[in-house]
Amino acid sequence: MQKMKGTYGIGCISDYESQPLIIRSIHGTYALTTVSKINNVDEL
Repeated sequence: MQKMKGTYGIGCISDYESQPLIIRSIHGTYALTTVSKINNVDEL
């Protein structure tokens, strides 16, 4: 991912799936990341 270049980003996918999700298509390479939701914030 360090070699990726661009000016736009989207960082919102499932709270339960592995991160980051790398997508390679004819439109380029994209990396999606987590929403950073803390499910047990009250316990912490």
